[in-house]
Amino acid sequence: MKDVSVEIRGCNSKAELIEVVDLCDAAFPKTPREYFERHVLKDKTLDEKDTRVLLIDGKIVSSVQVFPRTIYVQKEKIKIGGIGNVATLPTERGKGYAGLLIKDSLDYIIKKGYTLSMLTTSINNYYEKFGFQTILRTIANINCNEGKNHKEISQFDKTNDLKNIINIYNGFNSGKIGTIVRDEKYWLSQFEFSGEDKDLFLIYESKGEAMGFIRAQRKDNYITILEYAFNDNNTLVFAKLIEELSYMTDINEFKLFLTKEEEENINRRFSFSLKDEKDFMICFLDNSLSMKIKNELLKDRNLNFWQSDFF
Repeated sequence: MKDVSVEIRGCNSKAELIEVVDLCDAAFPKTPREYFERHVLKDKTLDEKDTRVLLIDGKIVSSVQVFPRTIYVQKEKIKIGGIGNVATLPTERGKGYAGLLIKDSLDYIIKKGYTLSMLTTSINNYYEKFGFQTILRTIANINCNEGKNHKEISQFDKTNDLKNIINIYNGFNSGKIGTIVRDEKYWLSQFEFSGEDKDLFLIYESKGEAMGFIRAQRKDNYITILEYAFNDNNTLVFAKLIEELSYMTDINEFKLFLTKEEEENINRRFSFSLKDEKDFMICFLDNSLSMKIKNELLKDRNLNFWQSDFF
């Protein structure tokens, strides 16, 4: 049997990143190629070496992306390495390449000084072998009985509205569990990789002051709420934004991940049903991390990770 040369490292060029897009496209034929183009090529928060690859005789056959992020855990800021786009060429599967890359990626995350790793998956048992634990989240199905047009609501304009949106986001999210800490560079990059429907990024204003916003994505017969935020715990703002989306799209059903805290807020405005979801996993990499923070992150229906931050 011929000996093969195995190399594990970060990407060294844009050409190699494009090769990773090709790999992911081949590995996941049901996912549009543009999804991988967005996450591999358009996320300006990433260095080339954050995309980890395994090469056989100089050819990339497996990849893992590491996403450097910081999350809020209440008022504390915790550095994490998100893991996404774990892919192996169909002809090279079953040889343990993905496992080698995941171990490399976790070592890479530790060397960069990050405290923990997160990922989403449908094969939880596989990732448990590397120390990941499942976090229970809940998907809410909201029904808006009647769409309404509200004159206080307009579409987001990056030139005029970004500063206000950042302030609303920070005020709403800094005390939550698992929301991403965002600076302006991250915001601008996220607009390129999030995959949202640009016309469904709406802002609510009152007396010339921005009070809240919502970001969404159309599906076949429902709308996914990627994120929302509003000032002063004003759930009426959220309700009006949902009504405006329904009016614009003629769609009445909405889906979003909902924490226990947010469920209590929104319950005052809409009827909804809940479904448990076990796709989110976390791996603690720093033994000095306090038990208080670990418990907050592991608590059922406590993590508030927005879909617009998906990796």
